[in-house]
Amino acid sequence: MKVNQKDLSELFKEHLQDVQTIEGGFRSKYMTWAKVASIMNKECPGWSHHCRMNPSDGHPLFDAPDGSMYFVFYFKDPENNEYGDFIYPLMSKNKQNALKRNQIHARVISDHQRRGYVAHCCHQFGLFHQLWSKEEIEDNEPHLKVVPDTEPKPEPIKKNQYSREELVSMIMNELNVKMKDDEQKKLWVLAKASQYKITGNGSKLQQMTVLQLKNCLKELEDGKF
Repeated sequence: MKVNQKDLSELFKEHLQDVQTIEGGFRSKYMTWAKVASIMNKECPGWSHHCRMNPSDGHPLFDAPDGSMYFVFYFKDPENNEYGDFIYPLMSKNKQNALKRNQIHARVISDHQRRGYVAHCCHQFGLFHQLWSKEEIEDNEPHLKVVPDTEPKPEPIKKNQYSREELVSMIMNELNVKMKDDEQKKLWVLAKASQYKITGNGSKLQQMTVLQLKNCLKELEDGKF
């Protein structure tokens, strides 16, 4: 017999002080996975969150037709009944592209498992759905009120036109995928810095021009290292 699940959609007003904001090229409000887990343990004791394993290889990722990857999550109630599958794709940092298998490492899996848990709690229990729908919450304390962002949004980046930070992040992801040894990664970066005559202290990648970063990324993607 299935257990009646709670509607947690009204808890948001009690936790406005826990809302976090990501600052950067865009602004986004979110609740940490740890806070969500704490609330779920309190409000829904005995419920557990699970990730289905791919029967083909025993791993927690499934292949989409285009080669990108996704999780399949489900909940179990205190009576061990399962509740509907929830599909959650693994996305790039800019949220524009789904990740392929060769772009995924342990940190990506860990981060998306936690984000997927938060999204699934919203889907299954209505927990903090206001953050996902960007719904404005009426509150007597203006400093805690969640309001839609009014700042002008940046121009969309054209295809293959990435910012310096995105290029550095993409290079590091490629290095993590294609070079398992940290010393090998370090030597590769130093070799490229020497090629471009970069001698300053600090991150060599951060001192490169956008064009130089693009060349580095292309070499890694083409396997020229």
